[in-house]
Amino acid sequence: MFGRVLRQSRRFWVAVLAGTIFLFISHQSGLAELDLDFDHGALPGAWAVGIMAVSILLATMIIFGTLTLVFALFIASLLFVVELLLFGSMLFTAFALTVGPMMEGAAWASWVWPVVCFACPMLAFEAIYGGNFSDRGRRDMAPYRFSLTLPASPEAVWGMLVPQSPLPPEFHWPQASTLAAPEGSDADFILCLPRRRDLKDAVLEIRYETLTPHAHARYTETPRPGTADPEMLVEITLHQNPDGTCTVTVLQQFRNVAFKQRLSLWLNHTYRDAEAFFRARLTGRPDWSLMGAQQLRD
Repeated sequence: MFGRVLRQSRRFWVAVLAGTIFLFISHQSGLAELDLDFDHGALPGAWAVGIMAVSILLATMIIFGTLTLVFALFIASLLFVVELLLFGSMLFTAFALTVGPMMEGAAWASWVWPVVCFACPMLAFEAIYGGNFSDRGRRDMAPYRFSLTLPASPEAVWGMLVPQSPLPPEFHWPQASTLAAPEGSDADFILCLPRRRDLKDAVLEIRYETLTPHAHARYTETPRPGTADPEMLVEITLHQNPDGTCTVTVLQQFRNVAFKQRLSLWLNHTYRDAEAFFRARLTGRPDWSLMGAQQLRD
């Protein structure tokens, strides 16, 4: 359970550091006044500034720590709201400090503020995750590798991990299915991974580069049109140990990923989340990964 929360550490620290710097600079420059209960005049200048910075840091840690904890445990699909609230509040503050004074006394000012409160998070979402410029800055992400040892044979693990057509019943994704590749495609087959109703299903073209049954597989997962998942290279190696166990090594690499999607994958610690998902599915332990939360019930 708490592993899911810890995997949101990047999102938490980005929000805390950005929020702290923003509030501190706003206060020091006189753009915003923070009413903290201590006497600035009774302290040396450096101490006053230090206490101010620590106070702001603690406040942002409490605010964004609570938000991250609640969303990670109970509403994982809304984790992106953490950064939307951060950058939305920055936009609102900038508007209030620059345009707000010019609206004082205006008859229409009373209805402008609710519109601004609604618009700022929307603008933040568009800037971070929206469709504009969503295809810019494409590049491959660094690969990620993990290993685990299972009390099972390579033959048993193979069916759980490696997509095949048709899929064996023990495949790790509940209710997954395969389709024949469309005419003219060089894909080996189409892999369909159903998700909860509020999420898009993943429809992926599978292309094998290397395939040695029960030992080694290297393939790419290319999303079909309408699928939001990035392209990914997967390499799976199975090794039979003398004691009868099997060592599984999995390499994953997201390829040709645009900047906005890379940001989302990075904030969600997606590689480590996928590792937690596979470890849970292969060992039978409770699955607290974000990937597992997307699945339909077995």
